[in-house]
Amino acid sequence: MYNFRELNKTDNYKIYSNLLNQLSECNINKSQFQSFINNLDDNHIVIIVYSTLDNYIVGSGTLTIENKLIHNCGKVGHIEDVIIDKNHKGKSLGSKLIEYLKNISIQKGCYKTILNCDDKLCPFYEKNGFIKHSIQMIIYF
Repeated sequence: MYNFRELNKTDNYKIYSNLLNQLSECNINKSQFQSFINNLDDNHIVIIVYSTLDNYIVGSGTLTIENKLIHNCGKVGHIEDVIIDKNHKGKSLGSKLIEYLKNISIQKGCYKTILNCDDKLCPFYEKNGFIKHSIQMIIYF
């Protein structure tokens, strides 16, 4: 059994950090985790997938809401940092997490939701209703 809920300060930061390390480097301590949680606002929502069988965080995704001046001061949802633990893949958890994040975006009044991903992940996101649009550019500092 799996539940979807917002990340909170009672969650184990080591377990969460280990999950995020499957996506990208994430070496945080408890103080950094607590500070991160304390600074979340209504426009920055981190959802976790929680296994009730083994009391473990097995997935996560972030939705940030950008307030715009265009589209009548509309809102755009940005989905980022989607990860399902390698030991829990193949259970449709990724698709369920994306659907959960899309529904929050709709509830928050977003007129669109966008995400960036590697080319190899396009089929997964297309299966979940996204279409290829535009080109992403990046600069690292």
